[in-house]
Amino acid sequence: FNTLASLRSFIHDDSARAMEMVDALVEHLRATLPQMRNGSGVSTLAQQLAICRSYLDVMKLRMSGRLAYTIEVPEALLVTPFPPLMLLTLVENAIKHGIEPRRGPGTICIVGERVQGGGASHVVVRVIDDGAGLRGGLGHGVGLSNIRSQLDLRYRGRASLSLAGRPEGGAIATLEIPETMTAAA
Repeated sequence: FNTLASLRSFIHDDSARAMEMVDALVEHLRATLPQMRNGSGVSTLAQQLAICRSYLDVMKLRMSGRLAYTIEVPEALLVTPFPPLMLLTLVENAIKHGIEPRRGPGTICIVGERVQGGGASHVVVRVIDDGAGLRGGLGHGVGLSNIRSQLDLRYRGRASLSLAGRPEGGAIATLEIPETMTAAA
């Protein structure tokens, strides 16, 4: 709704920017709706990053240049099966609780890597922001609770979500999942 309200303002004040926002919203819906309609619970990291990228493009316009982002994920990981919409929740939280409350510009970086440990390979994806940082009460909301529950159902203790503050400000949300997405039956 905030994005639509911003769009309304842009239509009146800056038609070129309004067109950019409409285009960004179209791309976001193209990335998101097939995943929501699919309902299979199967996705790839590339699909999830496309959803995040389209959302971040919309938010970048809505926040009038206050938001910058980067995505640093090795190409080899893009085909990795990845649970749907969890990453988007972490990006939304980084904006809502990190970047929006902060004065001035902020940056979100999505970083992915493959790690070995305990005889298994895992995919680790971090959403890093330089925003307001973790404050009391944050880290236990409904979105994060839902992610933890989904991870437990899919992977039965073999996956995790963690949150940490950054000494220089901001927060890091880390999702770690087994590389082979053989969810528990």
